[in-house]
Amino acid sequence: MLFSCTLIYTNDVNCLMLMMTFEKTDTEIHGFQITAQDSYFGNRLVGTFINVGDDEDTQIEAGGRFATHTKKGTQQKFWHVKWQAPPADFWVANPVKFYAMGAEADNDGTAMGDYIYKATRLLVIEPKKTEKGRVRAAKKE
Repeated sequence: MLFSCTLIYTNDVNCLMLMMTFEKTDTEIHGFQITAQDSYFGNRLVGTFINVGDDEDTQIEAGGRFATHTKKGTQQKFWHVKWQAPPADFWVANPVKFYAMGAEADNDGTAMGDYIYKATRLLVIEPKKTEKGRVRAAKKE
């Protein structure tokens, strides 16, 4: 079984697309939750998660601080959400850490055959003031 979180860079300089995926699994139920934190005073939540289009399989919680699956979303093995970097005038203690947790269950009413996974990705936010004051996100080298 493989659970992964992939960062996908977009043309929008202050947004990333994130995809959480289960591969090589035959269980019936899957789910995820993701958050983004910097290292300022013990892992401050940063940025804002945004639903992609009219997606009924994911939901945004706590004012955009977390993204997770919906009940309908437990029937699939992948989800995608956007993450918007903080504004250029917001200081970020790099790197930003994306913590994604995945859950899979065989739906037999017991904990046997149910698993929890984690995936962590790092990202360095480079404040670049443009004519519109946006932030450019760059991969950590």
